[in-house]
Amino acid sequence: MRSFSYIVFTFFIAISSANTQSLSNTHFQLVLKRTADWCSKCGEFGWDIFNGIEKAYKDQPVLVLAVHSSGNLRTPTSLAITENYGGFGQPIFYVNGIEAFWPSNVAQEGIDTIKSMIGRGISNQANFLSMGTSIVRTGESSYRLDATIKLNASIFNSRYQIAHYLVNDHKVAYQENQGAEAIHTGYLSNSLTGAPFGDVLINGSLEKDKSISQTLEAISIDIPANELKDHRVVSVVWKLNPRGKFDFIEARSLSLNDVKVSVEENTFLNELDIRAYQSEDHVILDSNKTITDIKNLKVLDGMGRILQSTFNFKSNQSLIVDLPNHTSGIYYISLFTSSGRKTIPVFLSGS
Repeated sequence: MRSFSYIVFTFFIAISSANTQSLSNTHFQLVLKRTADWCSKCGEFGWDIFNGIEKAYKDQPVLVLAVHSSGNLRTPTSLAITENYGGFGQPIFYVNGIEAFWPSNVAQEGIDTIKSMIGRGISNQANFLSMGTSIVRTGESSYRLDATIKLNASIFNSRYQIAHYLVNDHKVAYQENQGAEAIHTGYLSNSLTGAPFGDVLINGSLEKDKSISQTLEAISIDIPANELKDHRVVSVVWKLNPRGKFDFIEARSLSLNDVKVSVEENTFLNELDIRAYQSEDHVILDSNKTITDIKNLKVLDGMGRILQSTFNFKSNQSLIVDLPNHTSGIYYISLFTSSGRKTIPVFLSGS
């Protein structure tokens, strides 16, 4: 199974009175399991509780996610999230940040406790905001993600952040008491922007009915087509509380199998095979077809920063891009034509 990577070329947040027809007032709740692949209880009654809650709330606005606090499935993101929620040992379940406690290892008691907490709607932020997300595929492994929220109440001196996570619902890996071929569902692997709690959405005060939109360009998710059905992107709005921790506010989930293909990805771009290689202080792009109507060419570093932007290239099957005084590392060349955009990665040794 191939892994995923993330490169954010463009990050944009706008505050406006934008059209909010795509926004939903549906309020999600979050059931989060703190777990570890070596933990026997996690693979025993904790496994049954997790599966029971998933089954009970299938197709309902309840996110059931698992983060590994230790073991082979832990990631920097999962470590940050488990530290944020606190607690000792595993398995531990949280409903909207509040620990679900029952004094036994009986799976049904755990399921009943969690269902009771969900039923009470324990989040005091319910219906605080409306939220909508969309994602389109703009290349073989490139995606553009848009998120919009609309405030249903004014906020004062508050900080909200939005994070986008890759979630795997068919992660085959070892789990104590389940074996080497255990199928982990709801496995939250990493933040698509690198930061465990995402990017700042609001920092200060904002009036009711204001809309905030975010666009992330060229997120790279390198997953085979036959595995897209097993992955989704989960977007979460967090609020920084006075203790310096993050409280869950709202979320949306999008299956990668249902992602639409952007108009940017068309027959011409799909058939266009471009190879990039280094020649001293130049990057040479060779293609199998003449690249017509080049409107813009951008060179970006591995952090998504634009190093140069060039216009007025002539149509050709070979292009030479000057890149003096560069350091060693991964770079990206983005070609913008009337047919759309094509992004080519290239590793360059230092000049």
